Amino acid sequence: MVIRNTFLIVVFILLMPFTSCDPPEGPSYAFSVTASISPSRDTVSVGDTLYLESSFPTKLPDNRTGKIVDYSNSVDLSGSIGFADFNKFGTTTDSTTTKYMHYVVVEGDVYNDKSMPVYWNGNRTRYEEKDGYYKLKIGMIPQKKGMYQFSLGNPFSNGQAGHSNRSASFTISFVNTEQHLHYYEDLYGQFSYSDRVRTYCFVVK
Repeated sequence: MVIRNTFLIVVFILLMPFTSCDPPEGPSYAFSVTASISPSRDTVSVGDTLYLESSFPTKLPDNRTGKIVDYSNSVDLSGSIGFADFNKFGTTTDSTTTKYMHYVVVEGDVYNDKSMPVYWNGNRTRYEEKDGYYKLKIGMIPQKKGMYQFSLGNPFSNGQAGHSNRSASFTISFVNTEQHLHYYEDLYGQFSYSDRVRTYCFVVK
């Protein structure tokens, strides 16, 4: 199906780590982190608030070696989030980032960056380092009725302060969250594993 294939391409671009400084041999470290959405209801109303939250310690195990790494003082640890309206798959004429969703920053940051691919459906996120943790908490307030898919991009860091050669990739997945993936999968088929662990579907009435 052309619409489904177009949408999956858009999602793939949104979930790519946005960085230009990754060395040819790849990042120095690879970590696994988590995120959650609360309340993780399948149906909300216009004006309700859903909270995206991701928090993890600055000292965490490297996926490849198992050793604990002190990854404090990261340089711009950032990721991405993307929304898609099920009724507008494959279109670029309406911006879900500005017309469909309003953001309230609690910790970290979220902002639109027109250098991003398909920027009309996505935003960058930036983690805040605080008390030995990296933290991101954003309130998301739907502005229009519809059926939506929300996707997380894997975070990335271009290095640590004074150590630009210590870049790191972060594989992120939802925990403690009912993701309601059936809204998409009943119509378009199953997600791949890498997509389904970072995807949340919901209806706005």
